[in-house]
Amino acid sequence: MTRRTRLIEYVNRDARPGTAGRAQYGTAGVTFNGPPRTHLALFELTSAMVYPDLETASQTHFNLEPTPYTTDARIVWCHQFDPDDRTAGGAAVRSYGGASASPGETLYHPAAFRNGDGYAVGLPTFRPGSRVLCLFNWQSGRWEIISPPLDLWRFEMVEALSFGGSAQAVVIGWDPVGLKYTDDLPDQGEVNLTVYDFQGRFSKMATQSGDAGALGWAKYLPDSDRWEIVTMETPGDFWGTLDAELTQATASVTVTMEAMLGGYDVFGQHWVNANGGAKILAHNPVGSDNFADHWWAGTVSGGSGPQTGDRVYCHWDMKNSKYWILLVEPNNKSYQNLEVVTAVQTDAQGHVTGTTTKTIQLPPWTTIS
Repeated sequence: MTRRTRLIEYVNRDARPGTAGRAQYGTAGVTFNGPPRTHLALFELTSAMVYPDLETASQTHFNLEPTPYTTDARIVWCHQFDPDDRTAGGAAVRSYGGASASPGETLYHPAAFRNGDGYAVGLPTFRPGSRVLCLFNWQSGRWEIISPPLDLWRFEMVEALSFGGSAQAVVIGWDPVGLKYTDDLPDQGEVNLTVYDFQGRFSKMATQSGDAGALGWAKYLPDSDRWEIVTMETPGDFWGTLDAELTQATASVTVTMEAMLGGYDVFGQHWVNANGGAKILAHNPVGSDNFADHWWAGTVSGGSGPQTGDRVYCHWDMKNSKYWILLVEPNNKSYQNLEVVTAVQTDAQGHVTGTTTKTIQLPPWTTIS
């Protein structure tokens, strides 16, 4: 093929109406432009992602860079897809560079989640040491990270959640300086989001202002445009004591907590102060399948039900968002003494010569007949 023929084929291939290639038809005829280039590169981050400082005065927000970025990233590998870029030996250019030898570049992540004002928010998708693929944007003149945003976030509940409902939460991030989890995200401060219990698996009572809320994870689902709860802490069971007598007519009674048995501790310091101690309302299970009717089995013949000071075991009902009293352990003042024969002594003829007894204590609602 002659050089003239190659030139004609070159022009015929790239001189197409409406293209952004090497040649375009316009009102002034054929215009030859510089070749389009797609730059794909692999970078290694050396610094943390920087997010807009949304804690600054609102009037200064318009001066902030709305897109998260990182500085001094080092190029590890670069690939230009332009077929005309060749080495002296005629091979396509494939440039490699060590991260320590390459010049620093600023990378931007335009795909990050944004708030209603258009500013990026949330947990960073990358950290120092991460390697990311970037495209060079000829319009913005920036290297842009092409990875999607992180769509699984830690959160802390700040209000009550009903079974299968939604509630407000704050995002929990990592403080690299204090080496702790925090809701005060670097550059961003407190980031709020609404989380949804689409599975109908979780619930919790209101969080007292100043106390820690239940922790969990939520994932963003594009089809619902919601942050849906994957898992979260739920109120734990506890042992406590009754603050009042519990009768069959009592719907609920205040209980003073003695010991939590795992799960989310609902008795924070502010809760304790606001309620005069570690106190909470627990509900009487009588009438709910009658599985606790035995507590009052002796009331007709003069017995009594659970009394003030009796220990109770309380369990959180996820569906109805309340604590139920499941077990009652009467205090010592309420026990009934019962002497039980544990052994009988006899002589050679089988006559009873003596007995061994033991005194046991029965709950006050026990009827002996």
